[in-house]
Amino acid sequence: MAGRKERFARHAKMRAVGSEWLSREGLRRPGPQAHVTASPTVICFEVGAGRVPSVLDGMRAAGFEIAPGYGPLRDSHVRIGHMGDHSVQEFRALLATLSGVLSSDPAPSSPFPN
Repeated sequence: MAGRKERFARHAKMRAVGSEWLSREGLRRPGPQAHVTASPTVICFEVGAGRVPSVLDGMRAAGFEIAPGYGPLRDSHVRIGHMGDHSVQEFRALLATLSGVLSSDPAPSSPFPN
């Protein structure tokens, strides 16, 4: 079993892996300073209004359990907890699967410009 120092280092590594993945995928965390205040144990990001149920279902079908955002973020964001005894390798596998789920369920087009 890993000691406290190793556990915190693993959480920091998963936060970094998650941040790199978000950047590659063009996804964003909520809030203007989210890149500064990112949790070391949970990643939350926007997938678009109306997409959350299909993203959760796609991940569940692939054997992964992720969650919707809280409160006003519930319909547009998902959360991935990586606080437990998950390895960086397992987290990378989850993110690779999520990339596939997101690409097979394209975001609805918006009538508003970005």
